[in-house]
Amino acid sequence: MHVPILLHGIVLTFFFFSFFFLSLNKLQPSFNGALASADQQYRVILNTVVALCASCVISFIMVSFLSKNGKFDMVSIQNATLAGGVAVGSSSDLVIGPSGAMLIGLVAGIVSVFGYEKVQPFLARKIGLDDTCGVHNLHGMPGILGAVAGAISAMSAGNELYGDTVGKVFPARATSNSTLAALLGVSTGTDRTAEEQAGYQIAALVVTLAISIGGGMITGMIVKLPIFLPGLAEEKAGWCECGKSTHEDYWYEDEYYWNVEEENTEEEHEKEQLLSQERLKRSLDFEISKLESQREALFGVAPDVTPAVATNTTEDDNNIELVNNQQGKGQKS
Repeated sequence: MHVPILLHGIVLTFFFFSFFFLSLNKLQPSFNGALASADQQYRVILNTVVALCASCVISFIMVSFLSKNGKFDMVSIQNATLAGGVAVGSSSDLVIGPSGAMLIGLVAGIVSVFGYEKVQPFLARKIGLDDTCGVHNLHGMPGILGAVAGAISAMSAGNELYGDTVGKVFPARATSNSTLAALLGVSTGTDRTAEEQAGYQIAALVVTLAISIGGGMITGMIVKLPIFLPGLAEEKAGWCECGKSTHEDYWYEDEYYWNVEEENTEEEHEKEQLLSQERLKRSLDFEISKLESQREALFGVAPDVTPAVATNTTEDDNNIELVNNQQGKGQKS
């Protein structure tokens, strides 16, 4: 039963890792090199491949170290192997060298695996975060790491590394002299310094976080409006309650959100019936609890949990014995 799941994870890991390698050419540019110029694409290829290799190696080590039983977890490895490519994206076209790319990949792999093994379960317990795709661990934390690494790389990008062509990488750092800029083959810039460029990089990170967090909160409030949530009224969370939605039985059932084809197996049909009975039971329990609370409020007496059952065993036993005697006489005659 576990073999197909394991093979599925291994195949996906191999596919995603190979995709990044095979897409790092001019026929099918990768995410990191799509906007890079011809001269920069060579650095993008080298830095991204080195960072991916580093994050891939460290992911296996960290998963084995952080897991409870010391075994590999395909979910963590499948995603963390790509963390290096995510983190190096901001500085992949800069002269960071193989050592810088490897360092970024190693740190990204460690951060990503730690997020899957420790941070994600912690957030699920504390605030009810249900990150099914691990976006926070693969793109969130490595992305912030990449933005910080990009700012550091921009601050260290001096004329001794790039010469007068630094304006091709950072247009604002080009000279403001239009004649000199034309001779260098760059657009006219603002003479921005390396430190100022690093400050702009950090400012872009802050703006990105503000937009993403604010947009996520607004989207969450909208999708948590009662008209969009299935289930009973008492099961729905308020639109501003953090980490709550509706009952988890509705989360991954497409039939509550989409028109689905009737191709359910017998086991799925039985499961749906059980879920329906469970929801009906919760609804009845809620109504009973509400009625008992009203009774207690009216009479000031706690509800009696033991139901009163009217019995008349003596009369019932006599009736049964009379019927049996009549049947016996009829058989003898």
